[in-house]
Amino acid sequence: MERVLNISIRYRHALANTAERITLPVSVRKRRDAKLRKSKQSFIQRNAIDSPLIISCKRREFNHFRDNVYVNSWNEEIPLRFLASGGWLHYKSKGDYFNINTRSKPNHLDKHTKFADLGLSSALLDILKGEGVKHPSHVQVQTIPSILDMSNVICAAETGCGKTLAYLLPILQALINCKSMIDQKERTLASPLAVILLPSQELAQQVSSVAERYCKQLRLDVLCLSQGSATNRVISSLRAKPQSIDVLVATPGSLSIALRSKAISPMLVNHVVIDEADTLMDESFNRDTVQLLHQLSAKPAGIQGMQIVLASATLPRTLHSILGDTISAAGFVQCMTENLHHMLGHVTQRFMRLGHVDKPVELVKVLAESPKTPTMVFVKNCGAASYLHGLLREKRIESTALHGDLPGNERKGRFKEFQEEQCNVLVCSDVASRGLDTLRVSHVINYDFPFHITDYIHRAGRVGRLGSHVSGKVTNFIGHRPEVNLVWQIERAVRSNRDIAELPDVNTNTKGFINNQGLHVRRRFLR
Repeated sequence: MERVLNISIRYRHALANTAERITLPVSVRKRRDAKLRKSKQSFIQRNAIDSPLIISCKRREFNHFRDNVYVNSWNEEIPLRFLASGGWLHYKSKGDYFNINTRSKPNHLDKHTKFADLGLSSALLDILKGEGVKHPSHVQVQTIPSILDMSNVICAAETGCGKTLAYLLPILQALINCKSMIDQKERTLASPLAVILLPSQELAQQVSSVAERYCKQLRLDVLCLSQGSATNRVISSLRAKPQSIDVLVATPGSLSIALRSKAISPMLVNHVVIDEADTLMDESFNRDTVQLLHQLSAKPAGIQGMQIVLASATLPRTLHSILGDTISAAGFVQCMTENLHHMLGHVTQRFMRLGHVDKPVELVKVLAESPKTPTMVFVKNCGAASYLHGLLREKRIESTALHGDLPGNERKGRFKEFQEEQCNVLVCSDVASRGLDTLRVSHVINYDFPFHITDYIHRAGRVGRLGSHVSGKVTNFIGHRPEVNLVWQIERAVRSNRDIAELPDVNTNTKGFINNQGLHVRRRFLR
């Protein structure tokens, strides 16, 4: 009886296992596989293996050639199965990589145009000749005449193409004419004629040094107000003994202090430049910037009587709503280049799927392979910068760290140390990703890959700049889910365009991005 019972139990288990497992007939499986192959072939058409290789992958079946065409009658985005990074959410993808190769040569200059054709004075032309600047860039050809016409201008172009001179040269020419008509005896206070706003003290000091080189020969006075104890001393001296100021370069915080303490008079301001406007006009800082614009427009005509120039390498799609009712976006002349929001075609970019514990080892390996290459290593925050700086010092790799927690004087010294070739590795946060003169840099490493496409554009733009002798390269370490999502966007953009890849979703609304994505990103990290 017990034996019969055991047999019946085994028989019921066998029936249960059989019921859970559904096996398709061989003919059905063959039809299914044929239909899947046909659907893949209808989406992608590989018709140019002999054309230049644009994306080279560790797994060669994902290589992308220039004339490969992705066809989809439903107008959908390229499926993940065609992306080299499509399976990077799985832990077994660690060690995979792909490269985006160079597709074009740098094309910043307009060699068919001369600065004399843009309406600049002979004095400025002589200075440019002495500086060795022969031809204007494409953005300068568009921007300089518009500013000379006293129009409000949006100057938007790719990183490293000469936007600083694009707005500085015509404003200096306007100041020469304006200064001759102003009675200098009436300028009893420090009354600047032009104000240039920048988001960081490093960038303010850099633009100030460029302005001083040109203003010295034009007999114009430049003052730089960046945050720190030095700024407080300058403001105290201005209150005690006002001096002549023609061009004021400042960060919003230092300018706000100077205006509140009445060390600076806004009565004669005719030109206001908001450099890195995507940051200063972001929803998080827009209120402070607009308030400064109201304080600077002390004339009876208000903001309407003052020329405003917005300059940036990324332009928010929602600029009209960001500017709000204070400034009419319709009144701006838009000077934009064709490569705005596009991948740098002359810079090699490598994307590596790594585990979190593998990143320090890989970083040391990459830096050891080229110890004399000037390199910027970007991390997510100040603590990570200090940690990596200490790690590299233990590995006997000369480096310095630059981040927001450092005192102002020490920050200035760190970047100067890197610029003067005292070390070849600069570990930095995003404080060094915008606008800084990094002609020396030939390699950018995104140790912590950004979550937003705008940050990637600015970081990658530290190489391949106008005047640089090398195109450079970018190496990216990918380790988290939000980072993989951004890699998908970049790879799709490159595969979808034969020559120029326009990056999607370029919007620097930091506050909105945090509100919409912050909690979601945090949950995904905890998984």
